[in-house]
Amino acid sequence: MAFNIAANDIGNSVGTAVGSGSLRMKKALLLGGFFVLVGALFLGGSVIKTISEGIIPQGLLSPRTALVITLTSSIWITFTIIKKIPISGSDAIVSSVIGAGIASIGIQNMRTDVVGFIVLSWIMSPVAGFLTGFVIYRSIRRVLIKPLQGMGMRDRLEKVFSYLQILSSSFSALNLGAVDIAVATGVIFATGYAGGYWIRILGALGLASGI
Repeated sequence: MAFNIAANDIGNSVGTAVGSGSLRMKKALLLGGFFVLVGALFLGGSVIKTISEGIIPQGLLSPRTALVITLTSSIWITFTIIKKIPISGSDAIVSSVIGAGIASIGIQNMRTDVVGFIVLSWIMSPVAGFLTGFVIYRSIRRVLIKPLQGMGMRDRLEKVFSYLQILSSSFSALNLGAVDIAVATGVIFATGYAGGYWIRILGALGLASGI
């Protein structure tokens, strides 16, 4: 699961840096892999808790159900990688947790408030991304690009934007590691049969290998 989700999700972090020419593919993957590792090892604890016990209460998730969740998600993400379709790995695992939870313990035993909040975030995230992307770009264009173009500073400005693009991609990869480590290992912690920091290390290595 960690291998597959990182192979898919890394494009969400460094894809724009490669597309804009700020970084070549190999450097972008190495940079993204480093920050994903850092995020996975040091920042993923709170998201792991949400995946492991936030949807299905602690003690109600069996190893069989956990296997179904990770296996179905991995198969789906593998299919999207083959088809070159960028998706959200966290959406895939959460959907599997909800589906398997309803089938195994019934929706009445699940934390429907958390499920509702997650579903709401699925709706709000693309809307928020669209609006902020539109507003920020138009603002930068009006405040910086147009005035400075008239002063012959376009090349220097683009170089600054290139460095900022690398910085933002690194920050995105850091957050990606924190989220994806939870997606890959959260259900393992939820079963109560395995856990500890070594699981997070194993997941982090899987993320790096997928990248």
